[in-house]
Amino acid sequence: MCGILLGVLLVGVAWAADAPRLAPKGRRALWIWNPTFLENGDDFGELLKFTRKRRVQTLFLYASTRRLEAKPEVYRKFLERAHRANLVVHALNGSPEWTLREERSEPRAFLNAVFTFNRASRAAERFDAVHLDVEPQSLRRWTSPGSEDIRRNLAEQYLDLLKWARRKTSDEGLRLAVDIPVVFATIQLESRPLLAEVMEQVDEVAVMAYLDNTAEVLAGSRVPMEHATRMGKGVWVGLSADPEHLPRAKPGKKLEPALEKLAREVERSLAGRTAFRGVAIHDYDHYRRTQCKSLEKCRPDAPQAPAESTY
Repeated sequence: MCGILLGVLLVGVAWAADAPRLAPKGRRALWIWNPTFLENGDDFGELLKFTRKRRVQTLFLYASTRRLEAKPEVYRKFLERAHRANLVVHALNGSPEWTLREERSEPRAFLNAVFTFNRASRAAERFDAVHLDVEPQSLRRWTSPGSEDIRRNLAEQYLDLLKWARRKTSDEGLRLAVDIPVVFATIQLESRPLLAEVMEQVDEVAVMAYLDNTAEVLAGSRVPMEHATRMGKGVWVGLSADPEHLPRAKPGKKLEPALEKLAREVERSLAGRTAFRGVAIHDYDHYRRTQCKSLEKCRPDAPQAPAESTY
């Protein structure tokens, strides 16, 4: 009997070592589109200090398809150190064009690169989830004349992408997360809202509630939270550290206190909700900039997009 119990325990330990890490509920996440620290130990140390101070435990880390294939050791080294620091790391990538069926070569190449990378890496060096930032609402045709039918068609193509990505990530034992705008809750497809259809295909969503007051952030997050609760999914409430999305600070004052106040109010309001994963901040460069007293002298390196091509 003791031998059987020992065997079960050993199997459990082995499974836990290989299992993807899950974000502790109620902690914070951070989008990182410009990971210059990947090859710089000092910059990585600064990132760790920054995240630790702000209770960030999950990183949505931009992972270049080309770089994953050409320099996998850079990511392995980073992931091993990040996991040692108890960080959960999503492989982030995407573009509005990935919505389109004729543009599927890029998401296919990205997922294949992540899967190949994870298979060739030790447990501590693997990504914990795939994170897609594919925003069909950013396509020009989304708001073109006759946009209602066009939006419905683009939404269907977007769902096809998610269904395909869901099958692929499930086969690899990886969780799938996506970024979604608040407007998805208002778009009705034939059977039910686009938001519900999206939720069906993913494990987590990050709602881009990039608003400057708590009431509007909570209002924009309410419907996603309701759907997620019913479906057993997770919701990150996304806040923007871009000065355009925050209350104006007085000259010589930092923006970070305003962002922190907003984050804490959202956390207090949603504490205890089973679907609430935590607050996610967009993004690392802008977040660091909120510490500056003079925004003109402290500009982000890459405010909205990765430094290199997504493909």
